[in-house]
Amino acid sequence: MGLFDTFKKRFHHPIDNTPVAQTLPQDSNSPVKITFSREAPTDSLSPDMVPLSVRLKKAVPTKRGLYPHEILMLDYAHTYSTDLSHQHFQGFWYYEYSVEHPGDVLKSLEKRGFIQPGNLRSAIQNQTVPVIKNELRTIGQKVSGKKADLIDRLLSNTSPEELEKKFPVRFYELTESGTQELTENQYVPYLHRHKYMSIWEMNDRLNHKNPHHFGFRDLIWQFFNEESLKHINEGEMGLYRCTRLDMYEFLFEEKKYEQAFNLLCEVIAYDLSGMDNSEFSDIDEKFRLQLILKYDFPYSQSNAKLPPAIKQWMANLQGRLELSNDALRERLLQQFESISLYRRIFTNAECVDIVMAELIDDADILDTLYHKAEARLRTQLKAI
Repeated sequence: MGLFDTFKKRFHHPIDNTPVAQTLPQDSNSPVKITFSREAPTDSLSPDMVPLSVRLKKAVPTKRGLYPHEILMLDYAHTYSTDLSHQHFQGFWYYEYSVEHPGDVLKSLEKRGFIQPGNLRSAIQNQTVPVIKNELRTIGQKVSGKKADLIDRLLSNTSPEELEKKFPVRFYELTESGTQELTENQYVPYLHRHKYMSIWEMNDRLNHKNPHHFGFRDLIWQFFNEESLKHINEGEMGLYRCTRLDMYEFLFEEKKYEQAFNLLCEVIAYDLSGMDNSEFSDIDEKFRLQLILKYDFPYSQSNAKLPPAIKQWMANLQGRLELSNDALRERLLQQFESISLYRRIFTNAECVDIVMAELIDDADILDTLYHKAEARLRTQLKAI
């Protein structure tokens, strides 16, 4: 639904912060030289940014003495050069975690034995596949296979001395202690990428609000339910919908496809409901209907339709649950009938027809369904 998609973009930011190797294009005869600045932004922390020192006072360290931002650094350490004077760091260290000098965090982790300079293999691992293939071509070796195979082939067919000259830049790697820390605190990299809540909030929940000693995934699920209840009580249906979508993605990740199907149906029901984030406001019903007719019809211009990703996820679930079209229709109707909506613009049967038509991109059926619902709403409007 276009309108709810706007809410999704505004309140949920799944930023892709996957570690990226810090390498530059090079020819076969010149070494890599990283020339980015390691300096933090020159402007001071904005008023809405919590200083790291304040966060650390409230946070609980691990049994080995590491705080959440240090755990996250362990996850990214292998992408950073040991030559910190020319190392570039992503902006999220400063803008999301108030870490003004990431290089100092790396130095501290190395000093305490959680990371160490990597070997020649890790230096090559941080190169791009095209760079590695180019090196193999220069020595007349095959360039087929996975990256690990390419690295093995290069190491086996080139002298260490020659490779040291071509790949002099070393990158950090985890020690045994560093690996254990990252393994035991997976909530940090997970929440850094999924953004369901901050790593600091999870640290607080794990250590101060967890009498039953739940794992972080159970606490995330608890958080989802808290958010759902809050949003629906406040009439923030767009935010409620987005939280339920997060729950769908979470369950799908756990391969709980039956439960994921039920939540995706709920998301679709809200996408097609015409409800928004001010459902309990004192908007005149006549004016509300006028807004719906303006923004949700006709189909080609409607905010109340399925986003492409939702269609793709439903098709995926149909395959994973091995549902025929008839079985899918039955399951959809069963789910839509079980969902209580404050207001709706389509009947349950129409919602089923819309989903099925969207899955096959049948615009004619969709135009007909939306025209029928529009006519019904215009009749209601005249009666007011």
